[in-house]
Amino acid sequence: MSKPEFSMIVAHDLNRAIGLNNKLLWRLHSDMSHFRRITAGKHVLMGTKTALSIGRALPGRKNLIMTRQGAVPYEDQIAVTSLAEAREIADGEEIVCIGGGEIYSLMMPFVNRIYVTEVQVELPEADTWFPEINPAHFLKVDSSDWMKSDRDQYHVKFVEYKRL
Repeated sequence: MSKPEFSMIVAHDLNRAIGLNNKLLWRLHSDMSHFRRITAGKHVLMGTKTALSIGRALPGRKNLIMTRQGAVPYEDQIAVTSLAEAREIADGEEIVCIGGGEIYSLMMPFVNRIYVTEVQVELPEADTWFPEINPAHFLKVDSSDWMKSDRDQYHVKFVEYKRL
């Protein structure tokens, strides 16, 4: 069994805000397409609050739920109580952390790659933020231009960071 790579995917505003009351702050079709492309066929790791906010297991992925209680909210989800347990289940395959705030903070020291959708807005109403990406530990390896489809609320930019 080889050690899996951990990565993260997140959409945040210009102040790194990601949510309010366990909900996303926006509707962004281009970000959802990007999310599906990055996570398809992979293990996704999330906290219980994120799993509840999604409302179901994400299809086409192995859904790992980090939980203290050892229970999952929906069928086709797997409870894990530690990163070691998640690694064992992934059996060498990539694990993509998809949130929420507590899980992002927990995972930051372990991830090798971060996929960020920067949302070109500053929203004052938020209660959850993405941790700061330390430039001493991560290098920006890719960045798109700002773009907005007719199905997006705001302009977005896709940025990828890799651990140094």
